Amino acid sequence: MSKKLICCIGDSLTEGDYGVLNMSGIANVKEKNYPYFLSELTGDEVKNFGHCGFTSCMILDYFKKGYIDVTGANIIIILLGTNGGQTPEGNSENDKAYLEIVNLCRTQAPNAKIYLCTPPHVTENPNRSGYGCIEKVKNAVSFVKKISSELHLPLIDLFAEESFKEENIDVMQPNDGVHFSEVGYRTLADIIYSHLNLYDFSKLDARLSKYVYEDKNVSGLSIAVLKDNQMVFDRNYGLANIEKNYPVTDSTIFRLASMTKPVTGVAVMICKDLGLLDTNDYIDKYIPFLNAFFVRDINGNVIDNKPYRLKIDNLMRHTSGLQSGPLGEKETLMLNKSDYTSLEDIMYKYENFSLEYVPGSTVTYSATTTFDILARIVEIVSHMKYEDFLKKYIFDPLGMTHTTYSFDGIKEEQLAVSYTKVDDKLVAPKELESGFDYHPFGFPSGGAGLLSTKEDYVKFAQMLTNGGIYNGKRILSEEAFKDMTSHSKTDPIYLFGLSVYVRKGEDWEHLPKSFFGWSGAFGPHFFCSKKYGITVVYMHNSHSFGGAGAEHCNQLEDDICEIFDLKK
Repeated sequence: MSKKLICCIGDSLTEGDYGVLNMSGIANVKEKNYPYFLSELTGDEVKNFGHCGFTSCMILDYFKKGYIDVTGANIIIILLGTNGGQTPEGNSENDKAYLEIVNLCRTQAPNAKIYLCTPPHVTENPNRSGYGCIEKVKNAVSFVKKISSELHLPLIDLFAEESFKEENIDVMQPNDGVHFSEVGYRTLADIIYSHLNLYDFSKLDARLSKYVYEDKNVSGLSIAVLKDNQMVFDRNYGLANIEKNYPVTDSTIFRLASMTKPVTGVAVMICKDLGLLDTNDYIDKYIPFLNAFFVRDINGNVIDNKPYRLKIDNLMRHTSGLQSGPLGEKETLMLNKSDYTSLEDIMYKYENFSLEYVPGSTVTYSATTTFDILARIVEIVSHMKYEDFLKKYIFDPLGMTHTTYSFDGIKEEQLAVSYTKVDDKLVAPKELESGFDYHPFGFPSGGAGLLSTKEDYVKFAQMLTNGGIYNGKRILSEEAFKDMTSHSKTDPIYLFGLSVYVRKGEDWEHLPKSFFGWSGAFGPHFFCSKKYGITVVYMHNSHSFGGAGAEHCNQLEDDICEIFDLKK
């Protein structure tokens, strides 16, 4: 394996005679600082761009003068803030300089992995030199965490490390509460090394590039992989719009199709947390006329005269029998787009739909009908429009600012076109398509129709990976999350939880037990695991490359297992 280039940017915690800048004259700063020990640990070339006493503005000035150049770097580590200037609000001159440093690193080394470090804990003992720095450091910690979250850059939280607390004084120089001893630098290197992303995504990167640029299966795609809430792989490929040459970006808007369903599932579970419903309730408790469904054959003949009631649980686990096969699809296609005026109105059309089996007797995927009913129940119990409920309880708390049913305000360059591959060419649809095939523009279907970006859906998926929590904020109760990711006993492989699939593991060759997720008909695919701390969001739109169950989605799961050395 070829050597990597690691560039370390910082203040006194990075500074030393080992550095390229060769800044010296700082009392008791050892030659063997953390970049030195990091080079020993990695076996890679490490450049040290550190200077004692420097703030972000000073480091930025050295960038502009050409003293700091990270061109060719594979990994960049930024450790600033001990000397102050950073604010939790992120509006000081040093805050602006910090952001500009990050942008310069991205410009000079576009393929580098950039790690942001909070400053470590410093002394709170008035008898040690450096006393009084702690508030500056705390401000910097808040700022760096904020920027890490906003820019999706991996965070190394040195402030939280017990090794640098007051009782571990051997990490500091004698009578010093800020500057490190050799032990401290070695400890710092060990901690940073343990956080570096050493995962090899080259094979996956090549495979995704081939889909777009060589095979031309899809015009463009986007992927994000997170480990323990840190982004470890984030790439965009190709074009969202071939005709206009608009590239896929983090903000490209994709049609989610059935990846809308987990959002609806979370909405229902929030209602349960609020005490508004129970998943064991029959749906006619909320929609009285949906109280008698009959099992029919493909020709619409009633097989038995027994009316069946459906539970919310049946709808969420795809065990209802409603729109669950050829007859259900036939009945759905008999509806017109004009029938979908509102969730309330479409319920009257669903009243006469057939069951394809006795509820609860088996598992068969239901495309949209059952989740439309769930969305309507959310409206009824919350006394809110469904899209308003999603905004208040899910999208706003998660910061999902580009997730919506509405096309209003979406610019042409933002929207991914769903192409169809015909004779080795990607053919665009003749006109702008709605959120889902048989729905009109803006219809708030619980089963399909949301529009979203990779950036937004990562936040939603992260929340699920963390058991219902995002950035310290609980969206779902722990009990609701456990219920949502518990599987039915009917299907041995593709076990459905409450709106997500749950991999049983031993009967599924692509992912080990504990993973759950969902896919969409137009290509989007996500899966995650709280146990392994892994989140994967994979976005593209196509009418021919496939989504749920497609071979390239299975291959992605295999690749992730190989990258993280997961045992299936």
